[in-house]
This record gives sequence, C-alpha cells and structure tokens, in this order.
Amino acid sequence: MNGWTQSADLSAKDTANVSLDWALREFTAVDWDAELKLEASLMADGQENCPPGFGLVDPDGPRILHVCPRGGDEAMVFYHYPNPNRGGLFGAFKTPQLTEELRGAYADLAPALMELHFEARDQEFVERMRAMAAV
Repeated sequence: MNGWTQSADLSAKDTANVSLDWALREFTAVDWDAELKLEASLMADGQENCPPGFGLVDPDGPRILHVCPRGGDEAMVFYHYPNPNRGGLFGAFKTPQLTEELRGAYADLAPALMELHFEARDQEFVERMRAMAAV
C-alpha cells in the first residue's frame, strides 16, 4: 500500500509501502484545522488550492481511499475499488472499477475505513459508507 498526504496548497508527501499503523499515525498527525484555514486563505486570495486530504492506494489494483477532513467531525470520503461484476452486460460494457463518494461522513470513522481498505474488504467498506450516507 502507498500513502499520500495532500496539502491545501497542492503540495503532497508520498510514501511507499506503508502499514496500517503508519497510515493511522500519519492521518492523526496532520493539523487538519490548519490545513482548512490555509485552504480558505488561498481561496480568498484567488490562488490555486484543493481540499487537503489523506490517501491510500493499492499498487496491485484499482483500490484507492481518499479522505478529506472538512472540519469538526465531517469529511469527504472517496473510494475506488474493483468492480465485482467486471463482465458487464454480455461482456460488452466492462467497467474495471467503481467509485463511492460520501460527503459529511464522520472523520472519526476514517481509521475503521482504513482498516477495511488495507484488508481489501471492499464490499464491507461500501456497505459501511452507504449506511453512513443513509443516516
């Protein structure tokens, strides 16, 4: 698994071959409030910016978790994972991966989502995201 931390100023720190423990430490070590203030400042000044976030990508397949804390307990969560029905309709329309997006997720659930991602438990991950969206 490879990881990255993205700042609001578009800079990023990439790390290869990370563990779940590393991911949990790195995610909680970031001062997300400071990053959100930087994002707001850059926006106000008309400068390029992006939502700060933390991501994990499986180099062996199309599995990506991207968590963007938005302040308080909220976060945007994006999850790209292999399509379990890759064959498509009669094999004609093959979609290699699917994407789930959740806005307003509770950032404190990020560690549980990271664990599911590391263990490639895609279906459970998606079910957890959809359950959070239904609340």
